Amino acid sequence: MDRLRGLVDQACRDLPVGLHRLEDIRWELTHHLDDTVRELEAAGTSRGDAIEQAAMRFGDPAQVRAQLIESIQGGPGAMWRRVIVPALLIIGALLLSQVAGYGVSAFNRYWVDSGLCKRWPVPLMLPLGWLPIPVVFAGCWLCGARGGTQKECVVVGFSPLVLVVPFLAYVLLRLGFPLLSGSTTVGTVVV
Repeated sequence: MDRLRGLVDQACRDLPVGLHRLEDIRWELTHHLDDTVRELEAAGTSRGDAIEQAAMRFGDPAQVRAQLIESIQGGPGAMWRRVIVPALLIIGALLLSQVAGYGVSAFNRYWVDSGLCKRWPVPLMLPLGWLPIPVVFAGCWLCGARGGTQKECVVVGFSPLVLVVPFLAYVLLRLGFPLLSGSTTVGTVVV
C-alpha cells in the first residue's frame, strides 16, 4: 500500500489547485486504487500481486499528473470561474460602497441645509473606509475555494487597482493644462 500512496504522491505533486481540492484529488485517487486492490483480492489474487496490478493499471504518475493538470486548467469557463468572477465581485462591492458613501454624504448635506437637524439631531454616519479590506480578502478566499492558484488569487487581490486608472484619467482630465504649446491636455493623452 505504501507503493500506491507513493504513486498518488508523485501524481499530485505541485498540482495548481487549492489545498482543499488537492486533498479531494488525493482522496479520490487513493480510494480508487484501494477499490482496485480489493476487487483483485476478491477475484483470488494475492495481496502483493493485487497491489502490483493496481500500480500497473494506475500507470505512469507523470502521465496521470499531466491528465490531472489538463482537467483542472482546461475548459472554457475555468479562468472565468476562478479569477474573473471574484475580481468583478470585489470591484462591484467597492463601487457599491462608494455609491452608498455618496448617498450618505448627500443625505447629510440635505440634512444640514433643510433644517432637518432640528428634528433629527445626529447626522447619518456610515463609515465605509474599512470595507475594502474584508471585501478583498473574501474575493481572494473565493478564488482559492474555486481552485485558483496562488498567483491567480494575487491577481484577484489586486483587481481593485483597475478602479484607479479611470479615476486618475478623470483627475488629469479635470486639470486640463496643455502639453507643451498644443491644445492636447495630459488627461487626453492618458485616456
